[in-house]
Amino acid sequence: MSASNTPPRSSSSRASASPMGAIFRDESSWVIPPPFDPSLLPSRFDGMSWEEEKVHRKKTCRFLEEAGRKLRLPKVAIATSEVFFHRFFSKQSLEKHDRFEIAVACLFLAAKTEESPRKLHMVLECFHRLKNESLMARQGQRNADGSAPAPPRLDPRSSEGIRLKERILLLERLVLHTISFDLSVEHPFRNAVDIIQKTHAHEGLEHDPAAGEVRGASATPSNPLQELLQGTVAFVNDSLQTCVCIQFPPAEIAAGCVFMAARVTGIRTKSRKDWAEVLPVGLEALVCEYRPVKDACTKRRSCAPILSFSLHTLRQP
Repeated sequence: MSASNTPPRSSSSRASASPMGAIFRDESSWVIPPPFDPSLLPSRFDGMSWEEEKVHRKKTCRFLEEAGRKLRLPKVAIATSEVFFHRFFSKQSLEKHDRFEIAVACLFLAAKTEESPRKLHMVLECFHRLKNESLMARQGQRNADGSAPAPPRLDPRSSEGIRLKERILLLERLVLHTISFDLSVEHPFRNAVDIIQKTHAHEGLEHDPAAGEVRGASATPSNPLQELLQGTVAFVNDSLQTCVCIQFPPAEIAAGCVFMAARVTGIRTKSRKDWAEVLPVGLEALVCEYRPVKDACTKRRSCAPILSFSLHTLRQP
């Protein structure tokens, strides 16, 4: 590797380059022990604010989700790419890398990790198309009939195609080094399903008649089990756009998402036990999870009702 192509930071220099190297109590779990302090993330040392970083993470994860859908990747591969992305930028600064190129490297790597590999030229073509579609939309480009113009195709034999291929392969190696070649990712989805199914079997689930304001007075009655499952999965998906995956173990994320989905859908246990009593995690952790995931879904219409619940409400027994 030539000097000009050397990655900005190697795995051997991570701990000395940023205090973040010592923040993980057990790096094999990739969970930062509380309290989570965003001022210690590498991007802070390069002048990027935490608010700006959150926006960059969210927008890039949305790009990953769109690219994954166009490549027809399974949801687990897309979710793994988002986790790789968050892990990478817990060790590296957003100011020192093109976040979309890093995202492409994460997606390419995650597809192989989850046994759904895609040819690199397919991934690059998808990235090139999405990038140019976004650029043309920002520039207001339109055809004579008002439709959006088709973006130019990427010629893999062109200088741009060759450069991009070499760049993503280089960044894939950088991602691997930065995450210590740890490709194991446990997602909260299975934990969430287990929690809901066990609660349904032991406590029972029903709609709370008093929750009409949350669900909507004209809401059509539905299967509470299916509604809670769907709401929880939506929250888990939203959580992937945040740093939650490096703040909490998957089981706690799952419990927090079940808790929030139950609030939004107005579903309670037939035994009348409070959700904080039923869920396998303390209420303090649930409150902590509520905030970052809530931030991720503030613009989602389906999540809007939960914003009426204050932290004081969540702490009530």
